[in-house]
Amino acid sequence: MTRIAILVLTVGAITELSHAHFLFVHVLGDHRPRTEIHFAESCWDFSADPRMVSIISGVKAWSPEAPLLETNRTPYAIVTAAPNHGVACAAFTYGLMRRGEAFLLEYEAKGVDSLERASTASGLVAEILADPIDDRLGLTVLHQGVPAPGAEIVVPDGPTGTQTLKTDSSGRVEISRPRTPLFAIRAMVSESRDGAHEGEPFDQVRYYTTLTVHARDPKSETMGDPLASAILADATSCSAVAATLPVNWRGRIQGRVGGRDVRGTMVSSTDGMRISVPDSTPTSVREGIEMLEGFRGTGTMVPGDAVLGDGREAAPDLVIALPQNDAIVRIADRRIVSTSYPIESGRRRIDVLDWSLDHEQRHLPTRVLITDFADDDRMIRSAIVTSTFSSDAEPRVPDRFAGTLIGRLGADERFSVQLTDVRLHTP
Repeated sequence: MTRIAILVLTVGAITELSHAHFLFVHVLGDHRPRTEIHFAESCWDFSADPRMVSIISGVKAWSPEAPLLETNRTPYAIVTAAPNHGVACAAFTYGLMRRGEAFLLEYEAKGVDSLERASTASGLVAEILADPIDDRLGLTVLHQGVPAPGAEIVVPDGPTGTQTLKTDSSGRVEISRPRTPLFAIRAMVSESRDGAHEGEPFDQVRYYTTLTVHARDPKSETMGDPLASAILADATSCSAVAATLPVNWRGRIQGRVGGRDVRGTMVSSTDGMRISVPDSTPTSVREGIEMLEGFRGTGTMVPGDAVLGDGREAAPDLVIALPQNDAIVRIADRRIVSTSYPIESGRRRIDVLDWSLDHEQRHLPTRVLITDFADDDRMIRSAIVTSTFSSDAEPRVPDRFAGTLIGRLGADERFSVQLTDVRLHTP
């Protein structure tokens, strides 16, 4: 009798496979339809270089309507046509591994362009099915088409976390329905089977499998690139600051800039952040304090307008352009790490230097570098800004800004500004 064991693979759970890579299939529709196959650490990781792409150059790809899809190797992924019905699969044999015992390593993956397409089996040896149930999601692990009871799977938990669960006697488990527009579930099936690979014997096969879901809203058609839109929307949903964008608030600011007192108001809305100070405020102080508006510089961006930057290559961060806003965004590890957009004097760039997590495990930028450039790319001024937040209550409103303003000639001034009397308001 064949002995079957169901295990789970996570980057941190199996020490001998640190920085483990998995096979992910992204099925992308709308205006730039295609399927991208990546060998990466997560479904949000696009840093695989040509060497990593070469590892999966022999991948087999198919869809329910096409038993074999023609693939094209690029510097960043294996690309094939988008399936007609929004489901694509891929598999490849990595080879023989020796980790105390020899086993054959197989990777499998399925991608869907909407959650509703994730409930039907596609013929993978190891496969994960997902069934939407109101605000819940039912998951089933299959091996050779049969439910696998007692299986452990890694599932999304909140905006950025994961948790490990075990399936019931029917091979199922229910979780809260993920709210991020892109997510993946992963598992591993191990079976005892004698065989040989390239002349080397083995007695075990491990199938690592993923399900990647682009849970886009069918009523919200993207005009840009579907992958860029999904990655930006996901990073926005993982941001504690962006989560407050639907909430309008205003407060009073007071503090000191370069030894001079400053007072004014700070208003935040879906259009971003605006700071107003009295007309009597010195120009240098006014220009410096107004740089704090960059703390909410992503507020006017529309994910559906997003396209991938020119000359796309494998990199730790994905460059995304937003033509409607004339903005450039860099995203890494589900975080908006850099933003550039036009301002009256030229262009502003915000780079996040430090992060923390809020009580819902969303990313919270705590220290940023804001730089203003003239139209000819000369640096006008910059500011290193540290922000603190009073509590985990919603909306996430900073209560203090502090840091250093650096002028064109390198002169620097310390500043510290307190935000008080914050009130929600209707524009």
